[in-house]
Amino acid sequence: MRRLVGSTVLATVLMSFSFSVSSSTLEAEAKREAEKVWKDIVSKCGQSYYAKRADDIFEMKSVTFGVSVMRTSDTEKMNGIVARAHGSMKCKVSRRYNGYTKRWGEWEDGTGFVGGWFDMIKRDGKWLFTSRPNQRSAVDCSKIPSAGD
Repeated sequence: MRRLVGSTVLATVLMSFSFSVSSSTLEAEAKREAEKVWKDIVSKCGQSYYAKRADDIFEMKSVTFGVSVMRTSDTEKMNGIVARAHGSMKCKVSRRYNGYTKRWGEWEDGTGFVGGWFDMIKRDGKWLFTSRPNQRSAVDCSKIPSAGD
């Protein structure tokens, strides 16, 4: 009985140590995976970032990207989920080019389009997206209408 208790305590300590050591690794992995997604969703052209949805184009300035790794529950671990992460994009100001009227709208505070975030899990050695900004895509910088258009 004493050996079983000692082994359980040792396993718990090792698992805790393993998580703390690997959490920075998981965060680095999640950031690399998130960078791939952001490149599909937004383009950096000059000092701005742009995203497209249908015929509309969104321009964003002072953009920051973030990824945070969250602890997994016992149930998630039992289902093979090693980690969960949340990615987000924020900006100071944004505006929208209306593809129908062919005009830029006024600048607004914050992210001017819904979908500046995503969630993902790591299972079986792979990061999988559980939610993702849909209907958004990066923009060819040469196709961005000027402010006078």
